[in-house]
Amino acid sequence: MLSSITVFINQYSLILVGCIIITLVGILVWRVFGLKISAVAISTILLALIVLQLTSSTNATFVNSHDEFEMTLSAGKPVFLELYSNF
Repeated sequence: MLSSITVFINQYSLILVGCIIITLVGILVWRVFGLKISAVAISTILLALIVLQLTSSTNATFVNSHDEFEMTLSAGKPVFLELYSNF
């Protein structure tokens, strides 16, 4: 049960954190400045999160050679590396 929750949090952490930030900022800005400014703030944060996701993700899903691995590492974007061992 706990491991399935951990996997869920790891897979959707950007979405969960983004929803929490949007909710908190939306409520705070709505209370202080009003509904129109709150809508602008929520839209800005949502756009920033989408741009962050699009710019920080890689297109390479499988690396089959050493050259592809080197090109993926030198691309300047974050890389998630998963290794499989049969020992």
